[in-house]
Amino acid sequence: MLGASFAFAQTSEVLQAEGGVEVYRAEIPEGVPEIPNPGAEFRGLVVKKENVEAFRSLLLAPLAAWIEGDSLVMRLARNLDYSWDYGSTWNFQTKDNLTSYNIDEQGALISKAVAPHAGFPFGTDSALSEVDDPAQRARMILWNISYAESLIGDVKYEGDLTWIGSQTVLRKSEAHFFRSSFLSPKAAPEKPNLHAEQKPSDARAKEEAPEPTPTPSNVAPTEVSFSGPGDLFRQELLQLRSPPVVFGYAQLGWRYRGEEEDSYWVYSPVIEKAREVLPANRSDSMLGGVLTMDDFFVWSTKVQSVNAKVLEEKVILVPFSSRFAHVAVLPNTGLPNTGPPNADADGVLEIPGLHEKLDGTRTMTLWNYETRQVARYAPWVPTSAHFVPREVWILELTPRDPYYETGREILIVDKRSMLPVYKIVYDKYGDFSRIVMAAWGFAQVKGSSAGLPFVGFLLGIDRGARQAMTFTPHRVKMFAPETSGKKMVPEKREMLSLFDVRNHGKQLKPEPPKVFVPSSVTPSSQSRAPNREP
Repeated sequence: MLGASFAFAQTSEVLQAEGGVEVYRAEIPEGVPEIPNPGAEFRGLVVKKENVEAFRSLLLAPLAAWIEGDSLVMRLARNLDYSWDYGSTWNFQTKDNLTSYNIDEQGALISKAVAPHAGFPFGTDSALSEVDDPAQRARMILWNISYAESLIGDVKYEGDLTWIGSQTVLRKSEAHFFRSSFLSPKAAPEKPNLHAEQKPSDARAKEEAPEPTPTPSNVAPTEVSFSGPGDLFRQELLQLRSPPVVFGYAQLGWRYRGEEEDSYWVYSPVIEKAREVLPANRSDSMLGGVLTMDDFFVWSTKVQSVNAKVLEEKVILVPFSSRFAHVAVLPNTGLPNTGPPNADADGVLEIPGLHEKLDGTRTMTLWNYETRQVARYAPWVPTSAHFVPREVWILELTPRDPYYETGREILIVDKRSMLPVYKIVYDKYGDFSRIVMAAWGFAQVKGSSAGLPFVGFLLGIDRGARQAMTFTPHRVKMFAPETSGKKMVPEKREMLSLFDVRNHGKQLKPEPPKVFVPSSVTPSSQSRAPNREP
């Protein structure tokens, strides 16, 4: 198939896609076979054991080893069919930020602006390339990542956490991941004291009186300085919804923009209580799996908690949920010049799954254990993903917290999107431990190149490729900010209420298990049906 189709360096260029949209193609090293351009007859090029050597310069070492070992195959595309552009407002604010931010010796973000706003704090990849100090440039990149992932203030992922063995799925749990971000100064609610004793009289009074829903949104705002004490940057919640034995299990985190350590809690439905744990517990294995909370999405660590430096820049193959962008019609919801499809009147913007499964449900990614398209390979191969050559930064991170579970990490960041795509993790003894990767998707506004990023899958694989863990969204919901005279969306209010640790889980009730019965088969006819071999 490849023959002698070797080319000289396939240089970086800007192309005109359908509709006149400019798309970017990264330069490919000499000697790499030509990768097909997306088009009407596009079927992709598959990298497998037989041709892996020709593409080795575009592959991370663990991925190349798994391809050689017949565990992994990768479908390639020369470029995406759209331009990764966050919109004119974001771009204008990014340009304005070049003189508005700085970083202190500990890595904290300092604002020199009177009113901090959105946009990358330290400009685009061209601005960062002018920073000579590799440590300073790395910290700037990490803050840009944090802001890119916070572009959507409130976002909810509904999907599955799946534990996978070398041959098949071990177990699966429905999971919701909710993140609320604040790009401007935000006063954090009072941190709960879980060890405070409650008097019996107080308890009876509390039962008799209607209890207001305590959420960060209804806490009276106070004056906080940017990156000062109490400046809340992000809140995160991962909650399991099924099976019933784990229903309600949750991990909650509050992140502050300044030097304050993360506040972090774990809620157990068994004892119906939340307990506060150390920030370093974010690096612990999630219920015996490969992923941790700091692996959402690829890199979710506090910037000030790591030492960082840029090692190099190169072109490698990066996974994407689809080579196409979602086409969205943006209603008047208040989101920044962008928006995904299926926006309703309540201000909830929903991105449905890209692919339809055999049972009729939709998902952002199809896996080999579902499709068996490449039956001889590992069940965790993302068969619906496209790998595209992209320019990346390669960063080295080391934790400052001696209790952090892992050692050195190599973080790979897409230069155009400012989003993390791979993380190679080593243990405290310097041995390779696992690799984490994410495929990002893009929701594009109709009639514009602007859009919003979302995660199509998260995949963690251990060093022997014997175990893997995935988070696969079925749908992504983005919530419009509240405007004057507009009430908070009920679903958003429900998710925010779960950040109140003291009351987490009190209103939860597991849904009864669903039994699937085909509409054409009634219970009586089903019992009379003869046994037949398929």
